[in-house]
Amino acid sequence: MGHAITIFVGVLAVASLATTVFAQEHRPGEPPEHINGEPFRKFVNGHGYFDQLAEEVMQYEARIGACATPEKVERLNAGRPQIPTRFARLGIPPQWMEVLKVTGCGKPVERAVLVLYIEKKLLFLPLVAGNALSRFDVVLQRDVVKTLIPVERVLAIRSGCSGKDSIRILDTHTLSKVSIKGGLAWEEEWRLTNCKGAKSVRVSYSSRKDGETTFQIKQVGPE
Repeated sequence: MGHAITIFVGVLAVASLATTVFAQEHRPGEPPEHINGEPFRKFVNGHGYFDQLAEEVMQYEARIGACATPEKVERLNAGRPQIPTRFARLGIPPQWMEVLKVTGCGKPVERAVLVLYIEKKLLFLPLVAGNALSRFDVVLQRDVVKTLIPVERVLAIRSGCSGKDSIRILDTHTLSKVSIKGGLAWEEEWRLTNCKGAKSVRVSYSSRKDGETTFQIKQVGPE
């Protein structure tokens, strides 16, 4: 599957969703002017939208996030990607970013979410925490998650965990990067937990100018 690395702009203050004037010229990925008959700024500051966003984030945390017992979600920031994400079958749909604080499990967790508006429906895509390069491509990062979780579940069961025990992804960061012919290669550390405690894996990537990125997951061992 092809992936293109994109870079998100530093998120804007929450108030900007209500006050900033968006560019008049339509650009790929630009948020819609209206959603459900309401101006975009009014819609995203409404309770209905935020409740839906919060519910999606709490489900993500309860399933695989760092906060297993989420109780409350607060908005920290919101804004637009500097370079919007392109999807294989969708092109570049209208999109924006949200950054939320999740509480209920000791230290609060910050969770960034890419929000898509497709065929008049909202799609919320939470991102793994951390500063790894893969965070700039939500499709690539989600592909790693979809590959990593089943593998880690099998390994956890082999080590004595129950099949019902959770696999949780804590964060990820870049260990190294180097330019290669026609693209970029880099390695990330992904920190996660199972019933035995914390562990890390290494994920190696190779990206070419044609947008194709491949990755390989390597076991490191318990911390």
